[in-house]
Amino acid sequence: IIHLLNPYYGNIGKRLSKSPKLYFLDTGLACNLLGIRDETDLSSHPLRGNIFETFVVSEVIKFYLNRGIKPPVTFYRENSGLEVDLLVQKGDRFLMIEIKSPQSINSSVYSSLSKISRLNIPQIPWLVYGGDRTWKNDFATNVSFWDISERLGLYENSANTSQ
Repeated sequence: IIHLLNPYYGNIGKRLSKSPKLYFLDTGLACNLLGIRDETDLSSHPLRGNIFETFVVSEVIKFYLNRGIKPPVTFYRENSGLEVDLLVQKGDRFLMIEIKSPQSINSSVYSSLSKISRLNIPQIPWLVYGGDRTWKNDFATNVSFWDISERLGLYENSANTSQ
């Protein structure tokens, strides 16, 4: 139930963090231990964003493990503070996933994805958020947390056909 997510530290000419992130993947147990008993408790809890991020990371990891594939996931963090929550590598392409718990979003949530888009890395930006609708805009594909597995399946299939 513990997962250490390693950082991406490819040769891109930046000073990158090399410390892994620790995730406690059983969010139900984590909520219970934190005294979160229902949606109302969770919606006002100061760790809501962390719990949501952990849930999304665990769903991505399970997507790959359930297919017998070692999860090709890392995260990106520069010493300057720029961070993208999750990178899924497929060949030389990266699915850059920023995770935000609100049900509605504004343009400020794309800040990290916008900054990292300037790096010389072939990338596809996603924002996984707590809402119900999946759509694409000029910044990213905005993926409802309900659609994570379906969208990963589409990504994997498109990555396999384009290689």
